[in-house]
Amino acid sequence: MFNSAVLDVAIGLIFVYLLLSLICTTVNEAIASWFQRRAKNLREAISALLDGHTGKDAPNADKLYAHPLIAALRRKGKEPSYIPGRAFAQALLDIAAPDKGQTVEAMLNAIGKDSPHLQKSLQALLRGVEPKMDAVLERIEGWFNNTMDRAGGWYKRKAQLSAALLAIAITLVMNADTVQIVRHLWVNPTLRAKIVEQAKARSEKPLTADYTDAERPEQSKIVDHSSADDSAKLTDQEREALGELLGWESNRRALAQFQAHNPDKKDFLSSLGWTLQQHLLGWLLTMIAVSLGAPFWFDVLQKAMQLRSSGKVPETKKPESAPAGAK
Repeated sequence: MFNSAVLDVAIGLIFVYLLLSLICTTVNEAIASWFQRRAKNLREAISALLDGHTGKDAPNADKLYAHPLIAALRRKGKEPSYIPGRAFAQALLDIAAPDKGQTVEAMLNAIGKDSPHLQKSLQALLRGVEPKMDAVLERIEGWFNNTMDRAGGWYKRKAQLSAALLAIAITLVMNADTVQIVRHLWVNPTLRAKIVEQAKARSEKPLTADYTDAERPEQSKIVDHSSADDSAKLTDQEREALGELLGWESNRRALAQFQAHNPDKKDFLSSLGWTLQQHLLGWLLTMIAVSLGAPFWFDVLQKAMQLRSSGKVPETKKPESAPAGAK
């Protein structure tokens, strides 16, 4: 059975990692929203699908985005970050075959005049399909959905890289040193107990999901954690807890003491070298941990809290001694 103090320190550390991951996610989502990363990622995928490249000169993608079915998905003049597969198929078919009585062969011949790339793609896609537009729609929709699965992978990799860079920045700005966090939790039982109680409260909150289209979650896929919901925002107590465990004040005091005993090492390079010596290992551990993401640490926290609650041995009453003469 774990020593209760050791387990509580571990829970406190996991809790700090979770809060830092939530901050990282919040900033990452804000940046993605500001720069419209999802919409741009979708546009690049559609340009590659219809025009064979992701550059600006993509006439087929431009026509698709101008179609009323796709244009209706715009919000406040911004391009959509999610397009339903059936809407894409209907819009593309409407552009490629405006004549409803047109055969598949005639449609492909007409496309080839201006867009050989799209013609070759649709020829391979529609080979052997029944000469019915419903069957054509299903093939095009499946083609689009498969491409969007790959595009989701591209976006996730970009988001992970961005999250890793943010984890480095947040760790350094907040001086989130894992070694120091463990030390503070170990030597301060009062602070440790308070952190554990907050960790318990956080573990009982639901972890929200982030969707490819926040406005139509029922039509999109879960891609990662999002801090858009109130349940994912840090409370005042949690921010206060981070303030007690993190920050540069203790480093400034320790550095001042070091320089007081070493007057010849008050220059910038000496101060930087001393700081790196004190914090580098702890920073690296925190950066790696935070880059794992909030969902990971939320699951770990829940398991740790379950272990803590199940690890308590209930008190058992000693059997009362039998009365004298009893058999």
